[in-house]
Amino acid sequence: MLRSRVHGEKERIHDHYLKSTVYCGKCGARLIIHNAKSASGGIYPYFVCVAKHNKRNGCRQRSLLIGEVEHKIEELYEQISFKPEFRELLQQWITDQIDRLADKKRGELEQLRRQREKLDREQRKLLEAHYADAIPLHLLEEEQDRISKALGTVSAQITAHEAEHSETLKNLNDVFELLDNCGWAYKMANDYERRCFNQAIFNRILVFEDLTLEPEYSKHFCEILISDLLKMKNKFQKMTSFIKIYRLRR
Repeated sequence: MLRSRVHGEKERIHDHYLKSTVYCGKCGARLIIHNAKSASGGIYPYFVCVAKHNKRNGCRQRSLLIGEVEHKIEELYEQISFKPEFRELLQQWITDQIDRLADKKRGELEQLRRQREKLDREQRKLLEAHYADAIPLHLLEEEQDRISKALGTVSAQITAHEAEHSETLKNLNDVFELLDNCGWAYKMANDYERRCFNQAIFNRILVFEDLTLEPEYSKHFCEILISDLLKMKNKFQKMTSFIKIYRLRR
């Protein structure tokens, strides 16, 4: 899902995982990378407004040090969190869906096991026939080779079926651990993973020259936030109603 959200960009000399995510707070144009050289020869990478750079709309937002913008977005991720109740509810729902799929696959697994048992029986009968001089050695070798290959294929399929469910649940647990601390997960991610995070969660982030941020969340992330806010609103309304009733009774 994260990878599918990554916008395609041509490889350029100045590349950064925040490109296509950060935009100018004054005019809304995309921020691009500009490497400025100091008098001493040092290189300082900046984000600059592409409209200002190309003199398109008179935008006057100053250039921003990339390191400062990175730090501010890390702080933004520290504020993104999911309540334990939301995580538990979502994890339980997804686990139930995985278990249902596993139930459907149990029939396939049982069929594979029966197929393996049938091949085992064929192999034993073949050996018995050879020992009784009912079939020649060359035919025994040909049949043994065929059965061994079939057994190998079936056994591999059975192993894959058995491992798939447990592996999926393990991966799911790893994913949900990220919900507990989005700030830590973002800081520990590499550049490609950070790009995936940003493009999955945000449509864009407006960056102002005082380094304040105005994030515009993606549709699906907005739905999660709205759902959480509605729950909080319902709890508040119930509490307010309870207080009103309590006052009336007094």
